[in-house]
Amino acid sequence: MKLYTIPHRGQLLLQKPNLAWAVVIDVLRYSTTLAAGLANGALRAYPAREEEEARKYHADLVSRCEPALLCGEREGLPLPGFDLGNSPLEFTRERVAGKTLVTLTTNGTLTLRTCAGAVRILLGSFVNAPALVAYLARHNPDSVYLVCSGKENAFCIEDFACAGYVARLLFRAMPDNVLSDPHTIAACRLMADYHNNIERLLFDSNHGKYLCSLGFSEDLKYCARPGEIDAVPAYDGTYLVPAEAMGGET
Repeated sequence: MKLYTIPHRGQLLLQKPNLAWAVVIDVLRYSTTLAAGLANGALRAYPAREEEEARKYHADLVSRCEPALLCGEREGLPLPGFDLGNSPLEFTRERVAGKTLVTLTTNGTLTLRTCAGAVRILLGSFVNAPALVAYLARHNPDSVYLVCSGKENAFCIEDFACAGYVARLLFRAMPDNVLSDPHTIAACRLMADYHNNIERLLFDSNHGKYLCSLGFSEDLKYCARPGEIDAVPAYDGTYLVPAEAMGGET
């Protein structure tokens, strides 16, 4: 397995994960929130590019009497008229079980859709990193791109460090079978600099500080819990579903 790390979404214009697997990392908060939603019984999630698309898709589901929730944010805050924002703490079993989530975020949904062309697209974060690594080790694809979402085409330290965290777990799980590029090595070193103190990393990050200013400090604490969730969201071209539901074909 060869690991490549893309530091932020803007780099996807130069290097796209075509014919490879992609792991989209948006720690604060889309990757974390969707893992929580699927773990708590949501049937699937639709990632919209624009607010109008999200509202129209949700209205179509409701018109067909399908249980659905409109979920999303702009600049960290819930959108007016949406059922849920982008806080993982909102996506409880009581709220999401048995429902389709129509999702829209400032960064995560766009990064996911920009990875179209990859053989398989997964969502990764600290909370599901062990489950993600177990899934990757089990399927052992030739190439995996760790795609850091960043913030509006700019670098975010928490996503890059999470790529390093995932890579380090893969090195341990498959010590003789993982190669990496310079960006991946740099991400591993960044994570080592924090001595796996993920909570401190998130609270030190610019985006973490911004979310705290909006009142979401408890979200950061949740996002910093490695292994909290076993669900690995996978994109089937239309919806995010539990990866195990997609079988083993690559």
